[in-house]
This record gives sequence, structure tokens and C-alpha cells, in this order.
Amino acid sequence: MTFENLLTYAVIAAPLLYLLWIAIRIWRGVSPLQECQAARARGDMPAAQRWAELAIQSARNELEEAAAREELGGVYRFNGAAREAIQCYRRVLELRQKNLPADSPDIGTSFGNLGQALLAASEVQEGEASLRRGWEIIQASPESEEQVLAHVMTALGQACAYVGKFEESAQLLNKAVSLTQKIFGDDHARTAEALQMQAIAAAIAGQFRQADLSYLKSETCFARVNGHRHVTTLVTRQVHTQLLVAWARLTGDADLLATANEMAETMVSGLTAEIGSKHYITAMGLATWSRVRCLMQDVDEAQKLGEEALQIVESELGPHHAGVGYCHIALARALAAAGSLTDAIRHALTAHSIAERCFGTDHFETGDSLELLGQLASRQNNLREAEKYLRRSLAVRDALGPNHPLRAFTLRELTPVLQALGHEDEAKYCRAVEAEIIESAHR
Repeated sequence: MTFENLLTYAVIAAPLLYLLWIAIRIWRGVSPLQECQAARARGDMPAAQRWAELAIQSARNELEEAAAREELGGVYRFNGAAREAIQCYRRVLELRQKNLPADSPDIGTSFGNLGQALLAASEVQEGEASLRRGWEIIQASPESEEQVLAHVMTALGQACAYVGKFEESAQLLNKAVSLTQKIFGDDHARTAEALQMQAIAAAIAGQFRQADLSYLKSETCFARVNGHRHVTTLVTRQVHTQLLVAWARLTGDADLLATANEMAETMVSGLTAEIGSKHYITAMGLATWSRVRCLMQDVDEAQKLGEEALQIVESELGPHHAGVGYCHIALARALAAAGSLTDAIRHALTAHSIAERCFGTDHFETGDSLELLGQLASRQNNLREAEKYLRRSLAVRDALGPNHPLRAFTLRELTPVLQALGHEDEAKYCRAVEAEIIESAHR
């Protein structure tokens, strides 16, 4: 038998053997839905998607279909396909509302999942509303399990941080962490996830020390449960690195920056090994590493990392995703450091357009691109334009509170512009406020 014949038989036989293996698994009592859940737990998303699709095809009723689609939505979310996840979860909600009482905790869970997918798609207002509806249903139902309530409460706490409801966010997340620890214990992935959300919310609120501690606890917990090289551990390290970048930029702490660089390198290496170099999560790590290298004045490496990150994330998530805006900012800062101001402005303008599209014109998330546009205009000696951008950046960041670190970044850029325009008293005031914010960050 020739090699070509063997290859032909192998191509024909492989699908048949795979179907036979599936039939044996089902005959042994392992359902496609259980197989999907097991594959998701071990991080094998291609297998999880195949099993979820098989579970949908083999569903005997609409509630079984809803359960299978719920798993498929989780796979889509991991893969960055937020729009597909939203479509999935809307169908799940529709099926459950058709077949279950309005106060069923499963309907509450569906609202919660839909809300998380909307957050991932940067639809923060609608995402918060959906999560709040889910939380209200689950909280009111006597049939709800504590672990479901804790999960939706955690997601709602994160959503509140994105819309600027910092006090409510902190209250929800503190309760969620305590409840999760009570249900699962300190060494569980759900506990690590709750700690991670607490850290993200604290970072958004500008509470850098609290966020740092929560990230460390989350990463340590994920490492104990899943291992140091697991995607969940590495993703926590990625967002932790983002925090350290902001902190080092605020304080000028060289040791902190060196730590961020080491974390970024190991995080990108680990993600490349676990999910591949072309996954959007890996690429977001590259963008974060670009920010680190830019602060370390390694502009060539920063630009290279930024370009690679943008190409991958834009390809995977589409041109209008908030993550793409983050990559445009990273590349713009690298280009500005290299002296390519025209290209830097182009990327900064694109990032600003994305932020406005995702969050709205008055959301604090637009402050970063406005700050950068002001800095670039100042470097081109367009002082009036720089003043306009920076005052707008300060206005949207004022909602974060007077001592928020992000305000210091805008004030740092605004001060020399005001001096050049002859506004000495206001420049002196801005410099004093910036110094006060930096001092409070050291406490």
C-alpha cells in the first residue's frame, strides 16, 4: 500500500473514528454538555466549542438547548467574540423566559451572563443594567444558590466601577469576595476570580495600593489552583502589569518599572505557550509590554510590540473594540517617543474615536486619548489646541474624584501649556494638585 493510499484511508477514517469515540462517550453516560464543561475547565476551547455545538444539536427540549448555548457563549467570551456571545446569551434568555417563571434564578443568571458579554463588548451602560436585573432576580428568589448570587454580584461590582459608581462597586465586591470565600474557601478559582474583579475595580477607582494587594492575592490563588502557567494566572498578571505601568508612570519608581517589565515578559511568554502568539489575549499582553518598554525609553522595541499587538487585536476583535483602542494608544505613545508625531496623532485620534463610540463622549475612558492628543499638540507647539484637549481630559477625569491618579497625568501635561500661554497662577495650582496626588499615592 502506497503512502498516498494510507493518507487517503486516514482522511476518510479520522472523522468516522471521531464520531465513534463520541458515540462511546455518550453511551458511557458522559453527555456532550458535560464534555464541554470539562474542556472549558481545562482551557481547551476548541474542544469545548465542538462539544457545545453537539450539545445544541442533540438537545431534547428548549431548556437543554439553553444550557448548551450558555456554555457556547462562555467559549465565545473567552475567544474575544463578544458579539457572538451576546447573540448566544440573548437566545438563552429568550428560551428561559419562554419556559420558566419570571422569577427563576436561571433567568437571573441569563441576565448576568448577557451583562458580562455586553461589558466585554464595551457596552457598559447596557451591561450594568442587565447585570443589575440579573442580580435583583437572583437576590429575590428563594431558590437561588449562594454561589450564583456571589458570581453575579462580582460581575455587577465590576460593572459599577466601569460606570463610575465606585462606592457601590466597592460594597458589592467586598460582599462578593467574602461570600465566595465562605462558599468555596480561599483556594478556589471562583475566589481568585472575585479577587481579580475587586482588583480591577480598585484600579479603576485609583486605589492603586488596594488593587496591587488584590491582584497579588488573585494571582497567588489562581497559581495554587490552576498553576503558574495557566491562562487565568497569566491574565491576572497582565492586568496587574497594567496597574504597575500606571503607578510607575505616576511616581517615576524605576524599581516598580523593572518589576512590570519582568512581569510583562513572563506573561507574554506564558500566554504564547498556552494559547498561541496570535490570540487577542496574548496581543493585549504585547500592548502592555509596549507601554513598559516605552517608559523604559526602549522606543524601537516599544514600537515593534505595539505594531504587532494592534495588528492581532484588530484582526481578532474588529476595528471598534475598546481593546483595539488600548493598542492604538500604546503604539501612539511609542511613535511619539520615537519622534513620529504625525503617525502618533493618527493613532491617538483613532483611539479617541473608539473610546467615544464604546463609552460615550463624557466617560472617563476618553481621558487617556484626550491627554495624549494634548501632549502631542503641545509638542507641535499648537498650544491652544493642546489646552483644549487637556482641559477636556481633565473635565472627564474629574468624575473620578479629586485625588485620582489619572488626573495627575493630565495636570502634568497641562501645567507647561498654561505657563507658555502666560497663565502662571493656574499653572502653579495645577503643579501643586499634581504633587498632592503623587504624595497620596505613596501613602
